[in-house]
Amino acid sequence: MVQMLSKRDDWDAIMGSLTGEDVQRLVRYNVELDEELRKRGELLEDRGLAGPQAVTTVQAVPGGEPRVTQGPYRPDEQFLVGYWVIEVDSMERAVEIAARISVSPGPGGEPVNIPVELHAVPPRPA
Repeated sequence: MVQMLSKRDDWDAIMGSLTGEDVQRLVRYNVELDEELRKRGELLEDRGLAGPQAVTTVQAVPGGEPRVTQGPYRPDEQFLVGYWVIEVDSMERAVEIAARISVSPGPGGEPVNIPVELHAVPPRPA
């Protein structure tokens, strides 16, 4: 699984400076990448997520009601921007895909070089 992460300040700066043309370019880039990965049989699922202001964190409290915290995150905390569940034959291919996600176009079409994490998804236990 590929996870795209951002800090709130970085996210706010990028999203706040995108023009309509930038948004169209970003959407087109991601649609084309998704189509390519689907044709190759590598993309199982992907989603972009709402920004940090829409996050709700729930934590169990022993003997009490769950603690529920509404976003936004603190400016220095990373949050999940989106994810891709991919199935590839090698780590090298996963890195190649992750690098392409990292260079998604931002303001003015320049690559954002956003942090991307790769997580193995092991088979379910029998």
